[in-house]
Amino acid sequence: MISREDGGALAARFDGPSPPIATLPGPDGVYVNETFAAEQGRRAGQLTSFSSRGPTYDMRFKPDLVCPGQNIRSAKSLGFGPDRTPDQCAAVLSMQGTSMATPVCAGAAAIVRQYFLEGFYPGGRRGSGPPVHPSAALVKAVLISGAVLLGQPPPAVAPQFDQGFGRVDLSRSLPLEGGLAGATAALSVWDGEGVE
Repeated sequence: MISREDGGALAARFDGPSPPIATLPGPDGVYVNETFAAEQGRRAGQLTSFSSRGPTYDMRFKPDLVCPGQNIRSAKSLGFGPDRTPDQCAAVLSMQGTSMATPVCAGAAAIVRQYFLEGFYPGGRRGSGPPVHPSAALVKAVLISGAVLLGQPPPAVAPQFDQGFGRVDLSRSLPLEGGLAGATAALSVWDGEGVE
């Protein structure tokens, strides 16, 4: 995940009409990601107790990656209107589980794909390179390359049976021209299916 400030910087880099970043104000007007950070303070950087852990029966490391899945704020419908049409989402709800973590990982994978399709590779800005149609293997490798191991202190070696290569961190996976605060990404790729 990234902060609201870094999200704004990233959105500015995607100068189209609809950047791939969204922030949602909570009912009290505080941005959800700021509220989430305050609530998560003591558990940040920890794997949740209800996360599935490896290894698999044949001793493979699973999961490959993890994404935040506890106390995730999501839009909540207010139900149906008098004419039985759905009301607009006007509230937020805190939820947890794979139903929250999976969309976070899927969204990160979509941003990686968009990065290549819009020519951000190799220069870190839109159009700095030719559009590339990344293979699924390349998208997964880019997500793994920036993953951060969780724990206090974090383990020294990846992969780990309980978290694979760690938590997805796009600021470490995708270099952007000018960088983001604290970003450490450097990227060099070869994709037999997509890059010549």
